Amino acid sequence: MFRLGVHISIAKGLVNSLIEAEGLKCTAMQIFIRNPRGYARKKLADQEIESFKNKRRSININPLVVHGSYLLNLASSDEKLRKKTISLVKEDLKICNVIDADLYVVHFGSNTDKKIGIKFMRESLGEILTGYKGNTVLLLENTAGEGNKLGSNIDQIAKSIKGLGKKVGICLDSAHLFAAGVDIRKKSVLNKFLQEFDSKIGLNKLKLLHLNDSKYGLAEHKDRHQHIGNGFIGRSGFKTFINHPLLCGLPMILETPSEKEKDDIKNLNKVKYLKIK
Repeated sequence: MFRLGVHISIAKGLVNSLIEAEGLKCTAMQIFIRNPRGYARKKLADQEIESFKNKRRSININPLVVHGSYLLNLASSDEKLRKKTISLVKEDLKICNVIDADLYVVHFGSNTDKKIGIKFMRESLGEILTGYKGNTVLLLENTAGEGNKLGSNIDQIAKSIKGLGKKVGICLDSAHLFAAGVDIRKKSVLNKFLQEFDSKIGLNKLKLLHLNDSKYGLAEHKDRHQHIGNGFIGRSGFKTFINHPLLCGLPMILETPSEKEKDDIKNLNKVKYLKIK
């Protein structure tokens, strides 16, 4: 079954986020449990969590994805920040397991020295995953390669997660991939990328797609999301991307701009229209 959803706020409560997802006819959804641009997290009462689980089962939302704060940096040379990030990710994973989240997404960290950054990424992930018995899988999201950010190419991704086991995987963002220089509008380029991904990482590690068009052109290394079909990837580009045989079975989450009330439903409908049945 084609699993598609959007990022939904839990500001009005967990159950209300599911009601919104149901209204949008989502079959998957993504939420924040913590301030995306800070560290404060929402307090969740036991009864609210139980009601959320029951409601989720009744409307068959799968997967439930939690996105980590943008301030997290597992690759930082600042030991204090790195240790804080490790602590917060461990805490987030505990909460994810309490609410039965399937996937937890964090961005690749940043470091002025890429080699050192990848070393710290591996060490940080190793510390987080050592002894971890939960069901929620931690996903690292590829980047556009802005500034000092890691994770914009296959080699960096592969080195960061090699040998870390089944509890870590990858989320691919279409806009980030395009901005990093992979022309996903062309099936031949996408084929080559996925073949290399499978060879160096393994397609079994690919668990989720973030669908976003790009406000900037190919290989400009700028992370700016746009509505589906309104950016440089375009409708035909998304048709190629979401219908690729190696990607079409993956759950997809939209992170497109939500400036107007009907933006989410418009973007969802565009993807459904482009999806080959």
